[in-house]
Amino acid sequence: MILQRLQLTHFRNFDHLEIQLEPGKNYFIGENGQGKTNLLEGIYCLGLIKSFRASSDQELVQKGFSGYQIVGDIYNELAVQHKIAIVYNQGRKAVSFDGKKIARHATLVGQLPIVLFNPEDHRITSGSPSERRRFLDIILSQSHKSYLASLQEFQKILKHRNRLLANIRDGISEQSELEVWDWNLAKSGQKIMAMRKQFVDNIREPLQSKYAHIAAADADLKIDYVPSDDRCVAHIDGFLEALKAHRQTELVRQQTLVGPHRDDVVFYLNGMDARRHASRGEQKSILLALKFIEYEYLKRSSETRPLLLLDDIYSELDEQRQLGVVEQLTEIGQSFITATHLTGMPGDGSAVFKVVQGTLQRL
Repeated sequence: MILQRLQLTHFRNFDHLEIQLEPGKNYFIGENGQGKTNLLEGIYCLGLIKSFRASSDQELVQKGFSGYQIVGDIYNELAVQHKIAIVYNQGRKAVSFDGKKIARHATLVGQLPIVLFNPEDHRITSGSPSERRRFLDIILSQSHKSYLASLQEFQKILKHRNRLLANIRDGISEQSELEVWDWNLAKSGQKIMAMRKQFVDNIREPLQSKYAHIAAADADLKIDYVPSDDRCVAHIDGFLEALKAHRQTELVRQQTLVGPHRDDVVFYLNGMDARRHASRGEQKSILLALKFIEYEYLKRSSETRPLLLLDDIYSELDEQRQLGVVEQLTEIGQSFITATHLTGMPGDGSAVFKVVQGTLQRL
């Protein structure tokens, strides 16, 4: 997939921007705080219909205005053109595809596959389990509509079930009422966990290879999916069994203690948990390898090349690792790269834009 034109209106620090983009590498160069990441954020919104760093759409609105607009002209490998538009105004968001309003925004997720790397992604290897679950949810939601549907359903059921646990403890409801919620929770939850495990199992060897290439080191990297209860992964009956086993503790804590919302992913570098023992440079190399694996996975599942967004990728990488990243980028379709300065000379089909206080100039 290629993003040919991007238009931002009253978005973050951009008053009005309309830019033609190249199908290869697009570099956004400038000092911090000028709007480089805002550009990537606008592109990301076109693919996932939400920001990767704002909790609400109102945060994206330029100061002094009531709304924003993002428009992207895209075309696929068959040269079929499409237009995605997001308009937010006074608390309401409208999304359209080729001029037709999309009632359920989630149906558009995956039309423009996105792979993002930004500095906050260090939390995938160093942060809480929720960061690693979020990584899995983003990639699988883009590649499998059924996964996104199961995830949305699970989140709704989980909220109701936790409320019911509180009501049972307070004597408002009976334990027998849990049966229907347990079944529905297990139905969607088991599917989520099984798909997560399959994904992790499938990328284990490629991830090791990518890491070795980027880090230029003979290191052993492994990734494991760690479910909250092994019984939940294989079959719905196993999930139900796990729920019953934790029933009394759940009633005391008023929380559902097993399911995909409690799972984790662990990275082992040379046999040790990378979250605790890997250096910052090693963790960043793991993240970059993971992002390139994510790119290849989405490319296969969507049968189109995702857009690759790389925010400040060169900081904290030594020269050898920077070269490894550049070599990987030569195999990628369209990419958008922010940096304070260029590392090496951009090749053919590349564009360099200087970002200064919400304005762009092509160099």
